[in-house]
Amino acid sequence: MKTIAYLMYGSCREYHLELSLSIASAEKYLRESNSDIKIKLICDKLNDRPDLPVDSLIFDLSDFNQWTRSGTYNHAAKLGALKMAMQQINGPVALIDTDTFFVDHPQRLFDNIGPGRSIMHDHDKCIGDLDFWKPFLEIAPNEVNGFIIQETSLMNNSGVIGVDPSDIRLIDDAIALMFSLYDIYPVFNIEQFAVTQALLKKTRLSVVSDTIYHYWPAHERLFMHAAARSVCPEFTKQNFERLVQAPISLGMPSKRFSDKVITAVKSRLRGWDGDYRFADAAYRASKATKNADHAQIWRKIARSQVTRSNGDPTQARKDFPGLFDQY
Repeated sequence: MKTIAYLMYGSCREYHLELSLSIASAEKYLRESNSDIKIKLICDKLNDRPDLPVDSLIFDLSDFNQWTRSGTYNHAAKLGALKMAMQQINGPVALIDTDTFFVDHPQRLFDNIGPGRSIMHDHDKCIGDLDFWKPFLEIAPNEVNGFIIQETSLMNNSGVIGVDPSDIRLIDDAIALMFSLYDIYPVFNIEQFAVTQALLKKTRLSVVSDTIYHYWPAHERLFMHAAARSVCPEFTKQNFERLVQAPISLGMPSKRFSDKVITAVKSRLRGWDGDYRFADAAYRASKATKNADHAQIWRKIARSQVTRSNGDPTQARKDFPGLFDQY
């Protein structure tokens, strides 16, 4: 049996919206051709979802504490949950983040999983190219647990991790490496670096971004949440069926070409930084759209980007009239 697995914990409603949307996108393909693929939800009792076509694998607080060192590093739960699922399932498992959307048949994931063959979502960067990894690299030894650690070490995105049961030992290697690295310096995505290195060392590691769209950027997530919420305001079987049938536009809505030109020209003339330029583009999009939900999201993005920018607050109120009303 082939298994798509999701991990759910905590109390964030938006994650449940993402879960519904991701499973609905998979269901569209599975109803055409199942290919012996099942969906498993790995969750605590409070996050079980009887409205979804899934089998649940329930973990308790002691499991979560063991996976995460009592909540010290919650991202570690992904590898703990993946190992739990693989121990109980006779077949390959692809653990998928909730903020994902299938754009091709799920069978394509499993075409790339087998003994000595694994998958992750997409290529990322060498850790030396990421500023937030520099404090780690300044103090890390050249070798940890038999793995070479250097600026050119590769890291893939772990929005998808797919492994054959014959390679379950590699998840143990990844968990051990993850915590050894975390003890050196706690980089937030050290989990995905550890699993990348463990899989690269012993398997042919493929990426599957052509099968799964992963909308991890915060701005994209806002629009995807709105799309899911408009169809599935409550978590019922009926609303899930509506979500399976609904046409969902991926990512952020497009902006008018004329607005892009105006933003580019003004940014060049006034010397805006990237955040302020993005704020102007979002503000213009909020004025142009006829979708009230999208307008509200664009305004939220614009306010956030202005706050992050090096722009003068007084000038910002002139550049973005009405944006900060009631704030």
